[in-house]
Amino acid sequence: DYYASRGLGDVYKRQNQGIQIIFLGEKHMKEEEKEAFDNAYHRARRFVYKNARPLELAKWQYHFEDGSREAVLDTLACYQNTDGGFGYGLEPDYWNPHSSPSQTYEATEIIWEIGMEREDADHPVIQGILEYLSSGKEFEDNSWAHTIDTNNNYPHADWWHYPYASWWEDLSLIHISEPTRRVVI
Repeated sequence: DYYASRGLGDVYKRQNQGIQIIFLGEKHMKEEEKEAFDNAYHRARRFVYKNARPLELAKWQYHFEDGSREAVLDTLACYQNTDGGFGYGLEPDYWNPHSSPSQTYEATEIIWEIGMEREDADHPVIQGILEYLSSGKEFEDNSWAHTIDTNNNYPHADWWHYPYASWWEDLSLIHISEPTRRVVI
């Protein structure tokens, strides 16, 4: 759940891909509450505009400033490779430019976040994802590779090192085909 203000007294709560509007109204808020909320929102906005990557900025604008879905998709497409998979540090903890299942999964999360539906399946970004997944690249023993060997050639957090740490093998999540599951949903 997250909240945003699009005007004094209006709070938008985005939950489960729907927006629930909670109108607090001036008569229900004390002046100091209005000022504190407004200040927090503007501090967060300044932080995003100063520090966010273009993708996070497009997402902020989509969620809180009437930005477009297409702007998010256009920015997301910058991370997509010609094989349809995603790389180039879409997942900020590893900067591998090559397509990987985990970075492609991250793309499907963003697509889900901005409300893409089945009727949007013809969009080039989604078609690229489907092409990448259907190639079977990095898919073995009914699961997607958590890490890929080229990760070691680029800056990455420890958990993205190839081969992945033995503790990760113990988690049942590694055997779930996350990229496919998210696209199917």
